[in-house]
Amino acid sequence: MNWLSPWIHTTDKCNMACSYCFVQGNRVMEQPVYDALEKMLLTSGAERYNLRFAGGEPLLVFDKWKGFAERMLAYPQTHIEVLTNLSFIPDDFVSFAERDRVNLSVSLDAGSKYKKLYDGILERLARVQKQHWIMTTLTEDNVDELIELADVVGSRKYGWSISTDYFWAGKPAVDDLIVALIKAIRILQYHSHDFRNFTFNNAGIGDYTGCCAGVFMFSVDCNGDISPCQTLNQKVRIGSVFTGYSRTERCTHGTCEDCSAKGFCSGWCPLYHKPGGELCKAIKFVVYEVLKGVNYAE
Repeated sequence: MNWLSPWIHTTDKCNMACSYCFVQGNRVMEQPVYDALEKMLLTSGAERYNLRFAGGEPLLVFDKWKGFAERMLAYPQTHIEVLTNLSFIPDDFVSFAERDRVNLSVSLDAGSKYKKLYDGILERLARVQKQHWIMTTLTEDNVDELIELADVVGSRKYGWSISTDYFWAGKPAVDDLIVALIKAIRILQYHSHDFRNFTFNNAGIGDYTGCCAGVFMFSVDCNGDISPCQTLNQKVRIGSVFTGYSRTERCTHGTCEDCSAKGFCSGWCPLYHKPGGELCKAIKFVVYEVLKGVNYAE
């Protein structure tokens, strides 16, 4: 087993209420769960641990998981990603986030309702001296602001992961979505963006391996239950940090075998995406537009 990457659901709590979020409640992960997860990881035989601290909003409970994270960083094979809206920065977080092998993925949608693009978030991004990843969920609320966000991402050399809402119902229309995405990509090209650090619905030209849910990647719920991925917390249980888990292979899409974008797209989410539909068209347009601007001699 070369690597393990648990999504650590530190809390249900959040200081935002995004319409597409599937997390609800007020639970908080407690110390016995972190202790059991630590033991499970260290006895797994894995050569690398990619720990993803998420929620809810994980910075609301930074004091709860900081000690566990620091203990795991004592092992050189540990890498940490904090998935946060960065709406505030707790005491001592900047010094933690700037440590080697710690990275931030910041949820920033730039819409009119939540996760807006404003001076405060840009100042907090600048406070932590790292090349962040920006995570954007597209909805009808924010697609028109994608161009402005692209300029920020491109000028600051951030990575960018764009996804459509898992429960997307066709708004905005796919053609409008494609136009907005292509405009954003051209702005990134203007800034000489490294497109190895860009994905749309997990399609890209980087080293993304596709969905490994339930195998190398899994989700640890607040109570220690293990699910294949975070969207299945409290729905599908394949074990716990106290007893271990049974690995479950993902269900691949046979219809993707002859797709022209197969080498760049992993079929997105096998739970919520049905291949061959309108979103596949958007993924193909994005892949082709990115490829046109890639300089393979770099």
